[in-house]
Amino acid sequence: MLYSYTQTHTDLQYIFESWKYTNPTRLIFQLTLLLWVKYWDFTINAPISAMVIIIPFMVVFLAFSFVFYRTLVVIKCENSMDEVKQLEEISHQLDSVLVT
Repeated sequence: MLYSYTQTHTDLQYIFESWKYTNPTRLIFQLTLLLWVKYWDFTINAPISAMVIIIPFMVVFLAFSFVFYRTLVVIKCENSMDEVKQLEEISHQLDSVLVT
């Protein structure tokens, strides 16, 4: 069987995980823009200090997201290769049945 329930469930878990890590990145970016817009009129030091605080967290979070997505792609490629091998085996079995 090419697609089993566990594979589909695992794929859905990866989609949920990617969503879970993408949303905070977007929220941190929006928070940074909000700080720039809100405090720009008061003084330039307020948005710059907010950026200095947020940038290290953003860099660490982006590095973690990169590693996570890279791992996700590797797992997906391995699963695809396994499926191709299964299809080749089925094809060979069908060829052997048709020949005899």
